[in-house]
Amino acid sequence: MKLVKPWPSGYTINTRSPYGWRKKHPITGKRTFHHGVDVALPTGTRLTAPADGVVAHKARTSSAGHNLIIRHEGTWHTVYYHLAKASELAVGDTVQTGDIIAYSGNTGASTGPHLHWELRNSRTWGDTTDPVPYLVTEAPAVPEPVVVEVVEPEPVRPEPMKPAKPAPKWTPSAALQRGFKRLRGAVK
Repeated sequence: MKLVKPWPSGYTINTRSPYGWRKKHPITGKRTFHHGVDVALPTGTRLTAPADGVVAHKARTSSAGHNLIIRHEGTWHTVYYHLAKASELAVGDTVQTGDIIAYSGNTGASTGPHLHWELRNSRTWGDTTDPVPYLVTEAPAVPEPVVVEVVEPEPVRPEPMKPAKPAPKWTPSAALQRGFKRLRGAVK
């Protein structure tokens, strides 16, 4: 299963709230297992589908606040807690990777605006796995480079100069010759 981050770029998983055992739960103060990862996000931040799927569950509970579960290929499910409001999607709606699915918030048992995100092997609470190894690096879509072969042009060699042909000798017409004679006689 390959997943893209459901949160916008520029935000990262809180290093104090990774998947796994925590020494101290931020609310109860007890050592607990954290079944997801937390990403601090401003309330109202768009969340997108990390893979194609179908909405399997949506609800509001005292601990998860507004929440959403999406079923993906096989039995994989992604879970979103503490949403700002109920998702506009309905159970059974299909989503494509990158579709807006909900908005981050601070509902339920939350110490501040963030997304609690889980990857489950089934829809069942607690049947989780660390989602980080399933995340693919987000890379901007870059078209394949176009390979252009640069061909050096042949040097331009000037054609050898041909000796110029002498211009034909101009001779005035008979009428002009008579006119020249008259002019010469008049000028003297």
